[in-house]
Amino acid sequence: MTTTSTEERYLGNYRLLRLLGRGGQALVYLGEHRYLKRLAAIKVLRASLDEGKEQQFRTEAQLLASLSHPHIVRVLDFGIEQETPFLVIDYAPQGSLLTLVPRGSRLALDRVVDYTAQVASALHYAHTRHIIHCDIKPENLLLDELQQVMISDFGLALLAPSSDNLLSTQGMQGRCRIWPRSSSMASLAMPAINML
Repeated sequence: MTTTSTEERYLGNYRLLRLLGRGGQALVYLGEHRYLKRLAAIKVLRASLDEGKEQQFRTEAQLLASLSHPHIVRVLDFGIEQETPFLVIDYAPQGSLLTLVPRGSRLALDRVVDYTAQVASALHYAHTRHIIHCDIKPENLLLDELQQVMISDFGLALLAPSSDNLLSTQGMQGRCRIWPRSSSMASLAMPAINML
């Protein structure tokens, strides 16, 4: 992370505006592109990468960036600064389904069906590319400006500090390797039930 004389913080071409959230593996900031003035979410992983893991991170970031589906958060860019990896992803201004539907509240059945179909479509698309989402939950289902659902964190559990948990173009490694494709589809039931 670099700073300017006015104490602005940058990662790559993105000025970090504010912290959006934090998880066990990463901090997520709202960022603005230095020249294009476009907003994006910057996910800064809480791991330092040595030289051996840098190439693996690049390969896996490229794999995640290859996902192109209207209901999957896009990886727009990635980088490593001072051994700290980061992903630049779509910014979801409406927050997550957890924000829209706090625990204990409900959505109309037609919206639940629509959101569930959007997520199922995205999971099917990822499965056809041999990528399994290991953590479907309301916090990872984001809403765009049109209230459409986008799955995030395809790499959160997979891009963990241990190389044993990394996604690979050769197949799944780590704890997600043993999950059948149907498990992420089955895990879709929990957010749907929580919205009803």
